[in-house]
Amino acid sequence: MKSFFISIFILTFCVSTPGNVYSQKMSQSDQALQMKKNMMDRVTSGTFMSRARVMNDEYGLTLREQFTWEAESWVPSTRTEVSYEQDGRSQVIYYSAQDDDLVPVEQVFYDYQGNTMMRTEEHYDFIQQEFIPESRNTYTYADNSNLHNQLLFELWNGNEWQPDERETITFTNGTIDAILIERWMTDEWENDYRHLLSEEDGSVIEITQLWVDGEWHNQYRYVQDETSLSEYMDYFESYIDELDFQIQDFFVSFFESSQLYTTYVWDGEEWQNEERYIRDTANAEEGQAILLYESWEEEAWIAEDRLVVSHNDNDLAQNLELQNFSNGIWFTVYLENYTYNEQNLLATIEQQVNTGTGFQNTTRLVNTWELVPTSTEEDIALPLAHKLDHAYPNPFNPTTVIPYEMSTSDHVSIRLYDVAGRLVSTLYDGVQAAGLHQVTFHANGLASGKYIIRMETGDFSASQAVTLIK
Repeated sequence: MKSFFISIFILTFCVSTPGNVYSQKMSQSDQALQMKKNMMDRVTSGTFMSRARVMNDEYGLTLREQFTWEAESWVPSTRTEVSYEQDGRSQVIYYSAQDDDLVPVEQVFYDYQGNTMMRTEEHYDFIQQEFIPESRNTYTYADNSNLHNQLLFELWNGNEWQPDERETITFTNGTIDAILIERWMTDEWENDYRHLLSEEDGSVIEITQLWVDGEWHNQYRYVQDETSLSEYMDYFESYIDELDFQIQDFFVSFFESSQLYTTYVWDGEEWQNEERYIRDTANAEEGQAILLYESWEEEAWIAEDRLVVSHNDNDLAQNLELQNFSNGIWFTVYLENYTYNEQNLLATIEQQVNTGTGFQNTTRLVNTWELVPTSTEEDIALPLAHKLDHAYPNPFNPTTVIPYEMSTSDHVSIRLYDVAGRLVSTLYDGVQAAGLHQVTFHANGLASGKYIIRMETGDFSASQAVTLIK
């Protein structure tokens, strides 16, 4: 599963089709499902389930079962099994219906650096009764920080991992300001697109640009209201460990964390209005929240669809209605109903569509939550000795991360040498506190081949070989 695009703004745009232009040959339920798809296409790309619904301090989602409504009964369609270790989620296995049975289709393994920072995420497809490598995400982090600054996406070619896409994040004074997406083209990285971020008057501004003919060209501009870059960063980092918990066919997966925003498109000279989501407080009843979608047509904002969410006494979503505006009235075309367990974690979701004569079941989701291993600051033991950990990725091009451990505060140097013993680069030289650390080596301008990383303190030294492949 690709996870390169991490922006919480929306990059996929499909304009919803008003009810009066649907073919008369389509059934009412088909029209309702098409309207639902249109709304999903507009809002689900880049959204994720809010953190409170994924896990809390004690419980994690260990099983998710999905059913479809067939012949007046619920029939299993997919199943997701999740395993945890103290650092976090360690393994996920996905199953899908095949010949009246659920068979495995994908397996994902997770590895963490330190306490909770995800380091790698490897995906395997189930082919001919065995799991075969498919793709891998490798995260690197800013030095001495839990903010990841690069994500490398690789594909398995049958023999080894090959680079495919790379995402590089830049920060100014600890705040994210740009995300660059590059693609691997035969033997080098080439720009693809980027997101430029800033904050103005209580809103986050994101500009998306495409790389065409050696220049950056504006594409979209998003203005997200009632938020800040610091909140954006909270979403940004939490997205990593929640990626596989998207429920892409259910609106609850984004509504609880959705933001108010306006989208502008670049016409070659200036930004033009395109679409927006606004909070409709004037028409919301007590306990309701309404998210209204409007498109820009003929110099005016035109209401097309809206999501109406009713909450229970615990202020949790109880049901959600997708409503379409046609002939001057709002009518409900699709429903989601929610239940919760004793910990107020999402237990079930049931979907229904309007058939014209009533609402018909379509899909049901059942979540199982269990106590999972958790770590606290008190649980994190200091390393027992100084140690140079394995660099990753290795082989690499052009960046690798060198983790190391310090059992006590000490002066330490991390240096890179060629195979002839000549110093190539000093990666770190100074005092480090006890704990887990890492440095990032950028091999720009160096020739392919083997290099030696050496870690030295007052009474400790260790070396390891890394290979640069260009």
